[in-house]
Amino acid sequence: MVDLTGESSNSKRNRARFALIAIAVIFVIPIVGPFFYTPKSFVNRGELVQPQARPLESLNLVNEQGEKVGIEAFQGKWTMLMLDHSSCDPACQTNLYNIRQVRFTQGRRMERVQLAWILLSGEQAEIDSKLLTDYPQVQRYNIPPDQVDMINDLFTTKFGKPSDDIKRVYFVDPFGNLVMSFAADQNPKDMQKDLGRLLRVSKAGEKQS
Repeated sequence: MVDLTGESSNSKRNRARFALIAIAVIFVIPIVGPFFYTPKSFVNRGELVQPQARPLESLNLVNEQGEKVGIEAFQGKWTMLMLDHSSCDPACQTNLYNIRQVRFTQGRRMERVQLAWILLSGEQAEIDSKLLTDYPQVQRYNIPPDQVDMINDLFTTKFGKPSDDIKRVYFVDPFGNLVMSFAADQNPKDMQKDLGRLLRVSKAGEKQS
């Protein structure tokens, strides 16, 4: 039979082969795509603790009432935590402001978030009274003198340790695991977005009715 289109058998085979490849690609992309591309809205903006979340089981602090506390102080809620000196320089004050505002932006979910400040200056550190007035929702903890090295070990990341004055903000999950940290000069909207996503996708720290 004569092919009135003038198309050769090789051309037909190539076209059929191309069609099969195109169909295969259409079905394969949804499966393998996530391995090569993650939508921007699902990319964390903070730095994840590597290689995995770090339990704070050996935590040993003293609260404002002079009572010894451990990991239980950071269980039950998501915690935005900073480690800084009681003198609290401008960068420290910016972190205080940012964590307060980020918590507030979570709306009805903000009750699942607590704020904490571990004082690097020692057990007898004193804080400016204005900071106490401006940030009453921030829970403050002192480090017993013999626990300074332990605190540095627990919160060391590839960016350094707290005593290096790196002024990072840390996220601790409701089970007491250190999971993420943010740079001092990072846009607070990054913290806001990451915290908001954690509260949406996780029921941890949510009161059961």
